Amino acid sequence: MRTREIRARYDRDSVTVYQAYAPEIGVPAARAGTFVPPFSRNRMTWIKPSFLWLMARSDWARRPGQETILAVRIGRTGWEEALGLAVPTDPDRRVFRSSEDWRRRFAQAVVHVQWDPERSLDGRKLEARSIQIGLSRHVVDRYIDDWVLGIDDLTPLVRRIHGLRKAGRTPQARALLPHGTPLPPHACLGRPPRRVPAADDPTSRIVAEPRHPRGPPVRGQPRPNNVHWPRPGNVQRCTDRSASMSTPRGTPGQRQALRVISCDKPPSGRPVPRAGSARHSAPQASRPR
Repeated sequence: MRTREIRARYDRDSVTVYQAYAPEIGVPAARAGTFVPPFSRNRMTWIKPSFLWLMARSDWARRPGQETILAVRIGRTGWEEALGLAVPTDPDRRVFRSSEDWRRRFAQAVVHVQWDPERSLDGRKLEARSIQIGLSRHVVDRYIDDWVLGIDDLTPLVRRIHGLRKAGRTPQARALLPHGTPLPPHACLGRPPRRVPAADDPTSRIVAEPRHPRGPPVRGQPRPNNVHWPRPGNVQRCTDRSASMSTPRGTPGQRQALRVISCDKPPSGRPVPRAGSARHSAPQASRPR
């Protein structure tokens, strides 16, 4: 049975994903710690938490245009936001009511998700499926400006592992791999938002319900009684399931978890891009690089 599993290097604050670029893009990005020109913000970019999948895709950094391997550390909030906005590249009957429902939502999606066979060290396809996340041009600015925490150039490590592998020194090569551990998938991955009517707004709106933070309050600090709205676009498309999301301000004892029920319209009044708009046209599907 094929299983879908997200394996990644992560901690409480960040998740590491991998990308392959030509040296003229990858080298400046690693030096700057973020993506800089000639990186294009006007096209879809794919991020992959699986190191070995990218090795198979880039032929161990030997494929033209993919000679530089980057480890990009992004914030957990950005990771969860991307998954909350994602629509899979193929219809899933467990998620979508019909093929037409999937086509409509895919045409409006700003984030794509596809599951490809995970790879072994020797490049064999495994039964497990690995996630690839495609960020359209509508969210690339947020990816670069808000989510990226740092970038490392792993190309020397990739070449060393590949050399050991070719020399038959598999244990030594395996010991150098940046291993990942299972990361729980986002509770709202690929599920449509629930529209909640508001008395003062004919359209749906974001409803945030404060919950008490875990654990006892910090001594000398009152328990917060206000809710900080997320930035426009920095919300997760969720059903009424509880989504883990903390406010960016305050100490750990002061943070509040929000349950985002509907995300069609940010509180600022700035609309979410819709299909058919000249300014926000539907992204074209593309294969990950």
